[in-house]
Amino acid sequence: MNNISRRSFVALAGSGLAGSALSPAVAGETLPQAQASKVSPPQQAHPARYASSFRIAPPAGADAQIFLSPAALTMPQPRIAFTHRDLRLFSLRGSTSFRGRTVTGLKAMIYPPLNLSDTSPAPPLGLTESGFFNLSFREPETGTLIQDIQDEFADPLYLNQKARSANQMGPSYTEGESSSILLTQDAQWWPHCYVRTGVFHRRISGKTISFRVECRVFLSSTADEIYEEIDLRNDADAPLSLILVPDQPRPSDGKHEPRVPLFQRQEGNYTLEVASDIGPAGQEGWLVDLPAKGCRAVRIALLLKPKSAPATPAFHIPDLGGRIKKTVAAHTDELQWASAQLPQIHTANAMLDEFYKRSILSVLFCRRVRENFCTSPFYDLGFGRGAAVAWDTSFSSRLIAQLDPEGLIGMVKAFLRSGGALNSTYLGWNGEARGWYAQSPFALMQIVCDYLRLTRDAQVLDAKIGASTLLEYLKQAGTEFLKNYTHASGLIDIGEGTGKMLEIRTDGYEHMIAAINALAVDYFRQLGQWCTERNDADGRRYEFAASRIELALNRELWDEEAGWYGNLYPDGRRTLVLSCHAFDMLGTTAVPKARKLRMAERMRDGEFLAPYGMYSISLSDRTHWDMEDCDWGGGGQYVGQTLKIAGLLYACGESNRAWELLSRSTQWAERFPYFPQTIYGDELKLQEHQIDWPLQISAGAGAQTIIGGVFGIEPGADGSLLVNPNYNATLGDAKLKYYRLRGHVFDVHLGAHGFSVFKDGQLSVTHAYGQAVKMVV
Repeated sequence: MNNISRRSFVALAGSGLAGSALSPAVAGETLPQAQASKVSPPQQAHPARYASSFRIAPPAGADAQIFLSPAALTMPQPRIAFTHRDLRLFSLRGSTSFRGRTVTGLKAMIYPPLNLSDTSPAPPLGLTESGFFNLSFREPETGTLIQDIQDEFADPLYLNQKARSANQMGPSYTEGESSSILLTQDAQWWPHCYVRTGVFHRRISGKTISFRVECRVFLSSTADEIYEEIDLRNDADAPLSLILVPDQPRPSDGKHEPRVPLFQRQEGNYTLEVASDIGPAGQEGWLVDLPAKGCRAVRIALLLKPKSAPATPAFHIPDLGGRIKKTVAAHTDELQWASAQLPQIHTANAMLDEFYKRSILSVLFCRRVRENFCTSPFYDLGFGRGAAVAWDTSFSSRLIAQLDPEGLIGMVKAFLRSGGALNSTYLGWNGEARGWYAQSPFALMQIVCDYLRLTRDAQVLDAKIGASTLLEYLKQAGTEFLKNYTHASGLIDIGEGTGKMLEIRTDGYEHMIAAINALAVDYFRQLGQWCTERNDADGRRYEFAASRIELALNRELWDEEAGWYGNLYPDGRRTLVLSCHAFDMLGTTAVPKARKLRMAERMRDGEFLAPYGMYSISLSDRTHWDMEDCDWGGGGQYVGQTLKIAGLLYACGESNRAWELLSRSTQWAERFPYFPQTIYGDELKLQEHQIDWPLQISAGAGAQTIIGGVFGIEPGADGSLLVNPNYNATLGDAKLKYYRLRGHVFDVHLGAHGFSVFKDGQLSVTHAYGQAVKMVV
């Protein structure tokens, strides 16, 4: 990986605002000199270093002819930045990750409320990582146990030992004997399937044991079941028999004898059971006979069942092949559904096109449909354990409103029903909510406004959700701010403690924060409008609050010399924190246009721009910048915020800066099949302490920015559609097709000299760039 250290980056790009030149935004030019150390220019497709000659045939369903096709989204494992613990498959019901250096191994299995993460202790000697499931293979003639686990430190190739069991079945090492470990070869990730291959080839006790394994993992979308479809090929000139042994973790109480199969294991109120279509299980597993040079396909299922459920007779399920076919069809149908609901883009910028698809896929992977959830569908935060956060959801709410408007408003109702607009920061799968967070009401307001602009369903504001209407819940949060969190100056003061705001590990971003107050202005302004439309006397009170906060914000917090808004403490102390959170102000009515442009100047090399997106704290802020903390502390980015800021830059007329930020972010598609919560600014890597957060619903902000910024499509508050594209020559002749809005379909075509808009297949207008076209819907 080609990385740029912070020190080198600052040296190249300059450490301050005055000394740095703006990055070139002209199409075809490379990124600025800070990226000269071979960071891939965003207009290029994947570098040759990620090419591979994998010998894996596409799994069933891979050739579906749809926009979000598995073939377009597949990624070879060496190209993927995730480790096997982060690399996952998702279904509407749950997710699983994979055990490293195995062909059949699974790791974390999350099917709320069941959450099997990697917490079990290491086996004796501490030489091999713990895991949750894999198969072992017994060759009955010689008694050889071939285990599907490799570990560099326990591998007999290094230690000259024989590992009769380097896994859950109980480690036993004998010096001077040879290896009995299945070796991994190739691996390829698909949105609906993970494929791995391995080989075993040794002569043991006078017999050549030589066979190959290809394992394809699928997750059911209708049941809590994981399937492994396994092709076994005997490469030897003599027949071969293998017993497939289920190798699950031993109980920690030591009551289960090691080196015996474990068809069932207990996890709290659940049972994890292994079954197969091979036939009734024998004492050790399932016997498979392979002729010389012959092949056989078998299937294994891992069933997550209530503890009270009866065991599968003989651990034999004859129709597993049929279940896998239904699973593949369900995944294909989901991709087909999303492909039909959302617009397609086709440009000459291959990286942008792939980034757009993976942005959508990231949101789709957060969608859960489970009968035990408080609402269905449930849009998960991303880490899969059955929790949602209003702020994270709001980054992608316009995309979700187009994909699934009923599902989106269902999430809003679940948040409000559980804890109101201020006390439902986290919404659990079971409807339990907790956490006061200053950003929550603004996020819920954003989600509701996005829903209304796409649907025009104003009646939802007056619909009862428990004891109150949606509008009444939003008013309650507004009243709480005005009553308990307003300073004498008129500004909103959220107090101390970063738990109420951002996770910055230094002081200074507390009390009267500019971004919170700017968002409050729009919040009260919108409440005032809705109340006035309903002849609600509270309308004037909210409008007055908006005007008072706006006046105080621009009088008390603007720092003219810095071109930035600072923070005010009750004792009069002022702090200046160059946080990316302040860029939220670019999308508000509270900040004058001239000041927005001053703030936007800091989106440059040596400040916020990074080789792979942006830093969450400006490099020039030497007090608050933190190399390790991605989200909001400096060294990288919370993915949704970067992509949202690019959209806000487009909206306030800074198209060159917006493209520079967006095009650097598109490089994420080089190494991530879906987008995690954080990515470092200097390398395509997930933040270490967020290894269990490899997926983020906010990543949908990338697709939103491409639709609304690059192609300039924005639904108006009055029900119209505005089209005002921002062209870049790397796009070539670009098309956005099938943008659906209230029964109509719009297409936008971009060329070097202008753009055309089609409504329901008919050309409506051709126009030069620089002026918005208003379409009647």
